[in-house]
Amino acid sequence: MEAPYTYTPIGDPNCGIRLLSVTSVANGSVSISLREVPSLTSEHYNCLSYTWGAQHPENEVACDGRPLAIRQNIYNALVHLHKLVPDKLSAIWIDAVCIDQRNDAEKPPQLARMHEIYAGADAVLVWLGGAPADPAAIPRFEDVVRRIEASFPGADGSAFWDCMLQLNDGASADAANLPLVHEIDAEGWLAVHDLMHRKYFRRQWIWQEVIASRDDPVVFCGDSLVSWEGLRKASHAFTIFGSTRLIGEGRMPQADLGGMRTVNLPYQLAWYRDQYRQSGQSWMRSRFGKLVLQGNRNSYTCWDERDRLYAMTGICGFDRLASWDYGRPFEELYLHFWCDCLSRTNEVNLLTFVEGVSARASRPRMSKDPEGGIYEAKIPSWVPDLRASLEPDSLWAYFEHCDNFNISKGLVERSARPDGEPGHGMRVDEENGRLMLSGYLLDIIQSSAQSAFEILDMVKHILSNPNGEEHSHQGAVEALWKSMALLTSRNVDQEFPVSDVMALAARRWLLQLSSGAASLRSDVQRLDANSIVFPSKGQNLPRSGTHEEAALTWGMRGMKLFHTKDNWVGKGPESLQARDELWIIPGAVVPFVLRPVLNGERVFVGQAYIHGIMSGEACEILKGREPVEVVLV
Repeated sequence: MEAPYTYTPIGDPNCGIRLLSVTSVANGSVSISLREVPSLTSEHYNCLSYTWGAQHPENEVACDGRPLAIRQNIYNALVHLHKLVPDKLSAIWIDAVCIDQRNDAEKPPQLARMHEIYAGADAVLVWLGGAPADPAAIPRFEDVVRRIEASFPGADGSAFWDCMLQLNDGASADAANLPLVHEIDAEGWLAVHDLMHRKYFRRQWIWQEVIASRDDPVVFCGDSLVSWEGLRKASHAFTIFGSTRLIGEGRMPQADLGGMRTVNLPYQLAWYRDQYRQSGQSWMRSRFGKLVLQGNRNSYTCWDERDRLYAMTGICGFDRLASWDYGRPFEELYLHFWCDCLSRTNEVNLLTFVEGVSARASRPRMSKDPEGGIYEAKIPSWVPDLRASLEPDSLWAYFEHCDNFNISKGLVERSARPDGEPGHGMRVDEENGRLMLSGYLLDIIQSSAQSAFEILDMVKHILSNPNGEEHSHQGAVEALWKSMALLTSRNVDQEFPVSDVMALAARRWLLQLSSGAASLRSDVQRLDANSIVFPSKGQNLPRSGTHEEAALTWGMRGMKLFHTKDNWVGKGPESLQARDELWIIPGAVVPFVLRPVLNGERVFVGQAYIHGIMSGEACEILKGREPVEVVLV
């Protein structure tokens, strides 16, 4: 048996790289050659952007005459690309082959340079994988692109984004005079959906690979060349027009209806690439925290927990992480990253990206979990576990353009102490894993509800309150409707009341899901003399639309309603419990749920919304009180 290929160490892995050449593809056999070049400017080369795929099965190529095992997806890419663009395979960089994956001294400096490597390439070839099972899928996709481009002539890049922004209201999109787009059938939109939901577009590392590329990536799917500009436009238009069509016809894939967010990932990548080309690393660096914490964390997967940060450092120029060390526990890395973010920005609202450990238990795993699928980690409660998707979204990020959504509006932040402690009242103790905040204890949660049965029980408790009058009962139940609608629309608080349609959807939602709780429902109807909750006899609620009901189900995902000791109603993380505390931290736009533990310390549970107090009303409620320090562990 011939000895397998053996890598020769790169002379200086901080400067040199290996380049691959495909020398022949014939009769199912692939031959390649590897050579070292001393720097990225030594010669012209291309890069492959792809997803590694399953570790097994592997396929064998001849590398400089010796057998070398590579993953099946790379093998498929080499075969197809050699047929389509053989000239681009004479000098190409492919991380899984051009880096000696068994050399722990070589891997870290080479991976740390991936941003530079892709930025220095003549072309970035994107391999989406094999052809769709349906041979008509690519032609359907191309027809959608043609119709979209004909409907928005000359609108490229940010101009197309502006067009979609104007149509983002579903009603506006439906009313738009765009016959070519409105004639796109469900099959066409499904072709777009399937292409933009390929595993490639959920790979963490493609951020560096696509955004850093000099020119538009060259995209291949099987033997088809796919327009990058067409892909970004079709994926963005899908969120405005296509999802409406598929939901209306009952054709939306079940994974999306079950909560998998349908995002326009190709266009999101393209948009960030445009910004990067205009403003450079400094612009990306200023958004590093949010990129890691929100959209990137929710949408992209990686093999190793540490890559949640490492894969983003190059493109953002974030050099405050320690040298790349895959022997370093991810808990230590996450803590270091988070302490840096909080200390450097003094931004308490970053805590809206954190939720309690029990809330993560059933979340999709966005990276490999070596512990067999358990989210337990030795990190403080106030540090985000980036392995889990974030549900719900950060309320700070979601409502960032709503001036009247700010619970601490008008509160005076604690003045600086003699020792020079900053006025924001936040101190980070990385060594001991503690966070000190200055704030006000507002109230204590008395009960919580997530299921229809629990919500009915909460309504029963409100209606049974002997001290409440009809208008207060009405107000409390209305607060429940509006709290349920949170995250379905940015216009949900008193300054921006929830629409009648959404309140109607909330009532119908409760009616539908409470059908199995006949006894409790009867108790509520008996107490509901003025038909606050359920319609009176002979009255039928008009049916709400599919979108309203789907939005409401999404708005309740990952959150619980709560009722407090002082009769506040709101919504918070699904891990909240009775006797948890609601705290207002000056500078934070939302309240936080904290849980007392031993020694007067507290653990962080998550962000919250309290109906009727989110527009600065707390300033009057807390008048005369002094903030106190709370210690999170």
